This record gives sequence, C-alpha cells and structure tokens, in this order.
Amino acid sequence: MIPKIIHQSWTNWISHHGGGKGNSTYYPPIFRGFTELLKEYHPTWEHKMWNGEEERELIKEDYAWFLPIYDGYGSCHRPQFESGLVKRADASRFFYLHKYGGLYYDVDTECLKPHDNLLEQVVDFGVGQRGDDYNSPAAFPNSAMFARPGSLFIEKYIFKALENTKDVACVVDATGPTMLSHVARKGSEYVKVFPWEHFYAVDWEKENGRNHNSKERVAATNEGIAPDHEETKKRFPSSYSVTYCTSSWIEPKAWLRE
Repeated sequence: MIPKIIHQSWTNWISHHGGGKGNSTYYPPIFRGFTELLKEYHPTWEHKMWNGEEERELIKEDYAWFLPIYDGYGSCHRPQFESGLVKRADASRFFYLHKYGGLYYDVDTECLKPHDNLLEQVVDFGVGQRGDDYNSPAAFPNSAMFARPGSLFIEKYIFKALENTKDVACVVDATGPTMLSHVARKGSEYVKVFPWEHFYAVDWEKENGRNHNSKERVAATNEGIAPDHEETKKRFPSSYSVTYCTSSWIEPKAWLRE
C-alpha cells in the first residue's frame, strides 16, 4: 500500500547561480499556492517539503553508498542542463520515496482533485505517461511519482541506473525523465503507468505538445502567475493535476527572486 505522504522539494536555483539576492529558501507565491492546494485536497495526508541539507542527511544516514555520487555531481559549461544542484534534487526523490513511500510532486503542479483512489492502483511504483508514445525517450517524467516504502523497482533499477549515469553530464539523461523512462520500461513488471490526462494534459514540448502554449502555462512560466483554479478544473475534467513545467531550473526568471 502506498502511504498517504506527499513529498516535495525546493531550493531556489536562481540564488545558487548568482541571479538572486542570496535567499535560497525563497518560495515564490505561485508554488506556495500550488502546495496549499495539494494540502487542501489531501487533508489527512502528511506533507513533507525537503531541502538540500535534509536530502543529503537522509542519504548519508541510510544510503551511504550513494553519498560519493551525490556529492560528486557538478556543473559544467551549461549549468542549466548540467547543474549538480538539480541532479542532487532529482536523485534524492528516489531515496525518500524508497525510505518512506508516498507521492512525489514537482512544485509547479496544480492539484485538481484528491488522489486517494490512485493509491490502491499502485503496487510498487507508479508514474504518469506524457503523450501517446510509450517508447519516447522521456515518456515518463519524474515530476509525479508514487512508491511504496522499500520499492523493489527503485532498489533493482533506479539505484543501479543512478550508479551507471553518475558521469553523464545532462540532467535529464543522468537523473531525470530520460533515465527514469528507460528503466521504467526495463522494470515494467513493477511499474503502474497512468494515462497522460491524469497528470500531463499540459505538455512542455514545443512541437506537438498538448496545450504547450495554453494561457495557463504561458502565464505560469513567463510571469509566475497562477491560473484560475476553477477554470483549470473545468478545462481538464479528467486530470488529477496539471504540471506546468515552468522550467524554473533552466531560466533565471524575475519572478523567482524575492
């Protein structure tokens, strides 16, 4: 059984790359509102917001074999795509999901309805599919994931993959959607795949992406403005949430500053 725990993580990327005012804990209002919606729809669930220090401590205490890799993540000539900060945040998700179980959600996700009925559909690990192509390189984003404590999929596939990709430069290939999608297909017997409309009715792809240029995503990405919640629910009646893929880790947008 998947426990009723929601995990999220936040460290302000822009402050760590010289674009902010040094406050790495500043949490933009749009994300704060999305987090409150998650809590409102899940009043009996535990909510945990992780930061980098807590994530490292968890790995140090319970997964010490991974600590040299975690500490060794670095950035290269394109920090937005090769950022050690982002790799550490990406990788950490799998460790706290393995330790505690629950649901992980990116902070740029607008919850639209309770998720309780989804928990009983996941035996070991669950993801949502983005788009119609099961075999696309990034078919399964790492922005919404379910796991039971001690997930065998994470143990047998993810942990091994993170060891194998420790020297891969690009974030999405090393710790992100491309890595996850590849191993999810290899370990498919452990993975529940939810249809695209559950979590990814708005797509980050510029070409052929559903609702990529929707007014909701454009406002959220460019200006940090949250969409009208009731309108969003009407527009996406089959969705449990919408992930806006604001790419806050790629571009130093002004609304990320305090």
